[in-house]
Amino acid sequence: MEVFKHIIRNIYPISDKSLDLLLPFVQKKYYHKNEYILKPGEIKHEIYFVSEGLVSTNYINNEEDIIIDIFLKNEYVPSSMNLIKVEENNYKYSLIAIKDSTLYVVCKDAIYQLFKQNREITYLFLIMADNLFIKSIKGIIFQKCYSSSDRYKLLQKEFSSSLNDIPIKDLASLLGIKDTSLSRIRKQFTYDKIPTTKKNKKST
Repeated sequence: MEVFKHIIRNIYPISDKSLDLLLPFVQKKYYHKNEYILKPGEIKHEIYFVSEGLVSTNYINNEEDIIIDIFLKNEYVPSSMNLIKVEENNYKYSLIAIKDSTLYVVCKDAIYQLFKQNREITYLFLIMADNLFIKSIKGIIFQKCYSSSDRYKLLQKEFSSSLNDIPIKDLASLLGIKDTSLSRIRKQFTYDKIPTTKKNKKST
């Protein structure tokens, strides 16, 4: 559980005493590439902390499965569209392991009880809720205020070493563009990196 403790303390420096209250409700689970963590319409009352791998949140719109976000190592994602409140899963919402992933899974019911009993755990999950809110606002800005090329640049920076683990179709879905458009952007980026002298030789 040392990895889980590290993830939690990167969010908020919780004491050993408070963390020990949470540990009995934590499970370590493994998911294969492309395996559902949460199927559309499935009801789970859990929060997933990514120890290794990549997790996508998907939403079905007009029968198209759209990736709305991707969560990296040390990030966390709830099994529904809110962090603590227990509710039925929207039948359009799902979670998928983009690559082989290791997750620490915490029961929401236990969290809710501890939330009312322990001040540090209350602070922890308030910060987590705040972080998810900020992430969602950044996602809106990402889609509304940047061109597709600029969005790709931002993803290159955010995912860095993990970018090659994301299939082209998933990356295009996250960017909100077609696969062919992403291929053109990637080709242009590759061309722009070619030294000017080589470009000139090619043109001649």
